[in-house]
Amino acid sequence: SKATVSVLYCEKDPHPHQQTNHKLRFKMGNCGSKEQPSTVGPRRRMRRPSKAKNLADSGRRVSEDVTDESQVFFFPDTELPDLVMDGDARTPATPAPGKFDSTQSLQNIINALGDCEWKLDICISHLESPNIIEVLTYLVINGASIRIIVDSTGQSGQSPLSDLEKAGALVRDFKGRGGEVLDHQFAIIDSMHIITGNFDWTNDAVLNHTCSLVLSSGRKLISRFSTEFERLWATTDPKADVFKTNAKSSLSRVDNTSRVYFLPDWCRGETPKSRAAIKHDTAICHLLKFFKEARRSICVAVNKLNNDEILRGIAGCAGRGVQIRILVAPSSTKHQFPLVNIQVYPNLHEAFAIIDSDYVLTGSFSWTMEAATRKLQNCIVHQYPSLITDYQLRFDSLWKMSAK
Repeated sequence: SKATVSVLYCEKDPHPHQQTNHKLRFKMGNCGSKEQPSTVGPRRRMRRPSKAKNLADSGRRVSEDVTDESQVFFFPDTELPDLVMDGDARTPATPAPGKFDSTQSLQNIINALGDCEWKLDICISHLESPNIIEVLTYLVINGASIRIIVDSTGQSGQSPLSDLEKAGALVRDFKGRGGEVLDHQFAIIDSMHIITGNFDWTNDAVLNHTCSLVLSSGRKLISRFSTEFERLWATTDPKADVFKTNAKSSLSRVDNTSRVYFLPDWCRGETPKSRAAIKHDTAICHLLKFFKEARRSICVAVNKLNNDEILRGIAGCAGRGVQIRILVAPSSTKHQFPLVNIQVYPNLHEAFAIIDSDYVLTGSFSWTMEAATRKLQNCIVHQYPSLITDYQLRFDSLWKMSAK
């Protein structure tokens, strides 16, 4: 019998009256044979965009100077048309009543990536989703410049990106350089939009992980991540023998509504003396300031929370009368603190915190001791009201489900 595979095809913009914004729309469908070509349409010439584009499927216009456009997409996805699972089609189970409705998040990612016009930089620990690889292959075949940094540590067999490399994408392997683990999860699209979060771009994450990603258009935020990408791109150069550290401080306000931190902190010091100088100026210290300033409530959803500094900071807030609610995965040790309410949610892979409905902390930072010392991760502090509202609804839904 013929195998069921995923095919990406293009359609015209569903809003023909928007003549100033022509873009590709990617959908997922089936074909009856693996021999059928996976990309269609004439070869198009990629160009550097001269003006800001729409966020994927948002319907909101992004001007040149706007820095507060962000969308959040949640997983597991509850609408997965014909998602490929290593050659076998799989239909996810119907979500339980009351579960947070995540609608076509994978499709939104594909649309955002498909809107790339000239350049795409991706830094991620694992990239194994056939659907995402399919759209990347289409883009590179049609002239887009694509650079990807991954970490193959612990993996065996043929790389899922081998065909993408043959098509023309540039792929570099971090390979645990310097004894570190690459755990960034971000993509920069045309230097105009950025995808961040803790979604790891695999089918398992799409179908089973309770996680999220954020699509943003903040120029200064993109600039900071671009700098980090270029640093890692130089680090992963096959000719580079030594792990290159970043002497520039990772602590920087990027605009009026965001702040970004790159971990581990020692990457900012090239010598033991310089590392000692930042002992009290670490990303963890700065993140703790947000907790210490909390007045009303703190909501945390993480897979595992065993960072002693953060735990002590949260416990101190509880002692001041701040309402604390923490969601963790079943595999996490439930640290017991007076006045701290901790509940368990199955297969939780989130990594965010909401403080007083004033801030939301997101990114790939996993809130563990290992993350603060060995993993290359990021944490972004957002103040976008719409983003905070979406994450608060997400947390309240997970909290309600975990209490059953």
